[in-house]
Parts: sequence; C-alpha cells; structure tokens
Amino acid sequence: MASPEAQSQSSTLESTSAVETPDITAGTQTSDPPSLRSQPVPASVKKSGPTTIEDLPNELLANIIAHLDLPAPSTSHAALHDEPTLEVTHSKNTYLKSFSGVSKLWRQMAIPLLFKHPRYILKYTQEEDKPILNDLIGPFLKFAQEHQLAKIITTFTLVVREKKISNCPDNRKRTGEFDSFWRALFRVIDPTTVLIAAPAEALGALTSTRIHTSDDWTFNCPCHYLRLQRKARPTDTLTVKPEPREEDSFINTLPRGLFPENLSEVGHVHSSSPASPSTEVFTFQSQFEERAEMLEETRYATEAEIFDLKPWTSLLLNEGSSLRAYATWQWWERRPPSILHNLVGDEEITALIRSGIKDFEYICIFPMASHFSKLSSALPRLDRLYVQLVPRNGILENKTQMKGIEPEDLWMQRNNCYALLMRELFSQPPEGNYRHLKIFESGDAADKDAWAMAVEFVKRAGPEWRVESDGVFVKDAKKRAADQEGDDDSSSSPLSVSWSIDPMGMEWDGEPPGIFDVIISNLSSLPDILMRSICIEYSDNLIQISAFKRTLPFTVHASLDTGNKVSRKSQIIGTTNIILGGKTVIQAEVIIRGDLLRTLPPTNAGEKQGNPVAVAIGRYCFFSRGCELRPPGKIYRGTFSHFPLKIGDHVFVGANSIIEAAILGNHIHIGANVVIGKFTIVKDFVKILEGTVVPQGMVIPSFSVVGGRPGRVVGEVAEGEVEGMDLREVYRGIKN
Repeated sequence: MASPEAQSQSSTLESTSAVETPDITAGTQTSDPPSLRSQPVPASVKKSGPTTIEDLPNELLANIIAHLDLPAPSTSHAALHDEPTLEVTHSKNTYLKSFSGVSKLWRQMAIPLLFKHPRYILKYTQEEDKPILNDLIGPFLKFAQEHQLAKIITTFTLVVREKKISNCPDNRKRTGEFDSFWRALFRVIDPTTVLIAAPAEALGALTSTRIHTSDDWTFNCPCHYLRLQRKARPTDTLTVKPEPREEDSFINTLPRGLFPENLSEVGHVHSSSPASPSTEVFTFQSQFEERAEMLEETRYATEAEIFDLKPWTSLLLNEGSSLRAYATWQWWERRPPSILHNLVGDEEITALIRSGIKDFEYICIFPMASHFSKLSSALPRLDRLYVQLVPRNGILENKTQMKGIEPEDLWMQRNNCYALLMRELFSQPPEGNYRHLKIFESGDAADKDAWAMAVEFVKRAGPEWRVESDGVFVKDAKKRAADQEGDDDSSSSPLSVSWSIDPMGMEWDGEPPGIFDVIISNLSSLPDILMRSICIEYSDNLIQISAFKRTLPFTVHASLDTGNKVSRKSQIIGTTNIILGGKTVIQAEVIIRGDLLRTLPPTNAGEKQGNPVAVAIGRYCFFSRGCELRPPGKIYRGTFSHFPLKIGDHVFVGANSIIEAAILGNHIHIGANVVIGKFTIVKDFVKILEGTVVPQGMVIPSFSVVGGRPGRVVGEVAEGEVEGMDLREVYRGIKN
C-alpha cells in the first residue's frame, strides 16, 4: 500500500495533469486511479506483419532522404568546363522524384531537397503567336510562392531552346526587354547561383547585350553558358527595383535619349495648367517606332538588371567551340556571336560586369585571337582569372568534326591567345586591372606545350609570380600592394635610352660577334627590367637593340637609327629571333611569330648551331593592320621543324594577309586578305591581287601578276607599276 504522502502526491498529479503516466515498477502495487494505469493495446490497433519503413520515425526518414541528395548536374565542374549542351540539367538519377511519389508524407519531406535546384526550359510550341517569357514563367513563380521555396532554392537554371525570344507583346527586339523578367524572378526566389544555357542570340537578349550574328552559321554552336554566383548570407535581402508603371512600360523599353525625362513633355498628358486640362495622344507608331527599332540594332546596353539585382561575386562564360569556323574560307575574319565584348567593354562600350565580381572564368575551345583580345585588353578588376582554350573531350580525334580544318591553325590561335594574355599579365610594371589580379589559373595545364609556355613567361616575370600548382599562378602579396600603389600615369610612359658605339675598325663577317660583345657589355648600364627581353637587329652597319617595358616597346639605338616604326598594338613574339633591316613599318595587330624556330640539329658534325633566326625582314617593308608572318613548317627527317622566313626590301603586305612563304623577294606588292602557302618562293617585282590564295610550294617568277583561288599567274607587271613598288615615299608619309 502506498503511504499517505504518495496518495497526496498522486492526487496532486491527477489534478494538475490528467495525462501524465505514473512510474509503475514491476512487483509493486499502486492505488493510482484507473485513468492513470497502463491500459492494454486493443487487438484492432496492433500492427500485424513485419515492421516497414513507414514505421520509422520522421527523423530517420529525413536522414535517409539526405543520402539521396546528390549534386545537380548543372553544378558539375566537368560539365560547365566542357562543350556546352542544352542537356546540361539532364540526369539519369531520379531517386528523389521516385521517393516523393510514394506518399504525401514522403513528398512533403522531399520538397526541401527536390526543389533545391529547379530548372525552367523555354521552348515555344508551334503556335504562331509566341507568348512572352513573363507569362510563361508565371505558373512556376506561383508554385514557388505557394510552397514557400524562396529559402529552399539555391540554384536556378534557365534552359532556352530557341534562338529568337521576346518579352514584348509585339515580339520586337528591344534592349532591356527582359529586365522585368529578372525582377519578377528574383522577387519570388533568392538563388545564390543562376545558370543560363542558351544560344548566343538568346543569351544576348536575356542579358541586354548586343550580338553579331552575321557569322553565326560558321560557328554552329548550339548554346553558351553564363553562370553568376554569390555568397550565401543568412540575412540576405532582395534588391529588386520597383516595377515600371503600365503606362510607362513601352517608353522604358526604348533607347534613352529619345524622350525627355518628364513624360508630359512629349504630349502624353498635358496638365501643366489647371485652366487648360487638354490631353494629347502621342502616336509612337508614326514618329518613333521605326527610329527606335533601327537604333536597337546598333546600340550597346549600359546596364542589365541580371547583373545589378544581386551582389554577384563570380562569373563563368563558356562560349563553346569555334572549330567549325576554321573549316570556312577566310576563317580569320569570322566574328563569333558573343556577349564577351559588351560584358567587359572597352573605351567606347560600357562594361556590364559590376565591380563586385572578383572571380571570372572564361572557357572557349580554340577562339580566334582577335576575339580573345577583347578580354585580354579590357580585363575587369578581378582577384582570380581562369582561362581554358583547349577541349577536354576527344573532339580533336573526331574525323567528322575536324574535316577541312588544319590543326596547325588551331594551335597557332591558341598560342596567340595565351601570348596576348601573358604579355599583359607578366609585364613590368603591370597595366590597368592586371595590377589587382591575385591568381591566374589555366585550365590547359594538361597541354604540356601551353603550360610550358606559360611557365616560361612566369620565369621571365621574376619573383613576383610563383607557380602554386599545375595551372595555377599566384602573385606575391607585397608586390601586388606595390603595383596598386603605383597607379599614376607616369609609370606607363615608354622608356627611351640611347648611347653611341663606334663601329670603326670592327670587322663584319656574317653575324659579327665582336659587335654583339660590345653591345652586350654596354647593357650593364641599363635597368634590370630591360635585360628580360632583348632583341638585337643589324643590317648594313645599322644596329638596333629593342626591348619591352610593359606592353610598350622602346628602342636603344647604337651608331645609326634604323628608323623602324612599330605599333605598340602589334604582337611580336620571339623578338630575339627576328631581324629588321631598317625603315620598316609594322602597324597595329600585326603578328610576327619569331618563336617558331628551326629545331633540326646541324647536318654536319662540325657545324655550329649559330644564332637562330625565324624571320628576317629587309628595308622599307610595310606590314598593314592584322597581317601575320609565320615561318613555314614541315616534317623533315622524321621531325617536325620550322624553317626561316626571309623577306627582301620594299615589300608591301596588305591588311589581314597571312604569309608562310619561304622567300619573298624585292619590290613585292601583296594585297589585302591574301594567303601565301607554306614554302612559297616569290621572286622580284611581283604583284599578288587582293583575296588570292597562293598554294604551298608555288614558285612565282619575276614581273608576274598573281590572282585567283588557287592563285595563278594572270598577267605581267607593267613598266609603270615597277616604279610604284618603291616604298620610300610610303615610309616618309608614316608619322611616328
């Protein structure tokens, strides 16, 4: 029997909590009331059969579901750095979807994981009237609101299968037409990552960038990737601009400057005077619509909502493959459809990238150097830059994909792209935003040639940069701080040094070592920075020593000035292997490949290797904008080797021409967009017409006029034209 104290306590418990169960010990008796005694479980309630997963507590079920949560395919590093595809979100793993279809309870438990990485696929039906994107995305946004997915969604992927998309009821293209779409989207969801997989033209519309589509067919790239990322913050707030009023929506889509700031000034509603409440209907169709549409085709955007609505810190742009363009005629003139130019901007175009983006990844399979220069010359202010130019799949072994493509062209453009970047990256002192760069990473470290070239640039740059790991360069923190302090314009001026060397009494025999010894001994008086890239040029007792400070060339003259006029925007690679005879003009964007050297050993055992010369150029030569000089190469004695390119005097090369000849004689005029094949020999007084393609190995006799594709002799040079091939007057007309 329980004591009176126990009975009193029991009655107290019963009065305060009628549902609490008393502690019942086996072998004892209690006087608790029947309502508190253990009741047997009725047989109808007892579970029959084995225990199933449904009987597990919700906590265990949640733990099981967590093991089904695999990374989304669109977040894979390998997928984003490979050739883009519209199936980037496709996955064979549907475990979570299957789990959510078992019961309502399981679906409710799976929703936080199932909708963490949603995607929206835009594909129009066959209907003639295409709905605008704002209307199409409406059901998804409503679903997200009803299920409170704002805090659940971490990534959002937009897949667009159409090239031409519109967000205006009249389906007319306007800059900024998708700004309202991004505002509506970010008002409902708050992702830390946004990925767009879309054709270049559609991507340009979504980001308010201008796309050149005239050569789109040559690249035949199904889609590009644009990924924006930011850090997740617990107290992240939506930064959404207010929606424009309905009556102003049409005006806001038109170019700025067409209308006054005050809408009433254009006669939309005149209410300046209470005594005259007259209204005038402004007719857009008759006065502004055609002009606005024309301006939209040539206007670059100065801002885009997708870049402004969130504090993005990282950007990835994958522009796919440029391979197919190399199989077309005059591939070097092709312009890829791309948002890159508008993204990074230049002196005339406002960059859309905001200052908060510190991490930039650019992937493009064998881009043209002319296109890649948009990034290298206008690099945003970044902490980290990642570049990948070589494919990781087996596309180069695919005979169908490589049909009509010269592999040498691919590697040449790859090298030119890296040369553009390395020249800016490791110049001393660095220019522009390269001062602030902390990390440079190449995705092509597996390509030993590209990696070796990059490491060589690092060695020449001195101790400021170090190789952190394969493909990763890190800049010294102290050096970076010093570069950022020296931000005055005076540091970018070219250095000019000159001194005299008396060549009298010195013997000239081939390559005179005596002269070079004297010159090099005098280099000790120059700053250390000048010793990193020296080019010694000589011809007819004229000596010129050239070096590079930053990206601006300067010249040290010995004895007599050779008078060479070299543009600062030209690309002269391998300067120690290039000889300029004197009074030669090299215009902007000219590429001279002095790094393509002869690699064959001497033929005789006693023969010395000597000074390697890749390109030798005579006097009074003129190289127009965009032309390229490349020493020819072939397999000889089982080894691939390049051979010297020798150019005589008074040689004119037109714009965008490519020269891979063995010998160009004297007094030669080469038109624009000419291709001269490997090991071609051109004799004296030859004229090659514009657009001609001279096949490799062709020998062109003197006084010939060559034209056609392939090139052939179509006439003779007239007597009056011979005098016009003297380029002295042309040289005198070129200002420094």
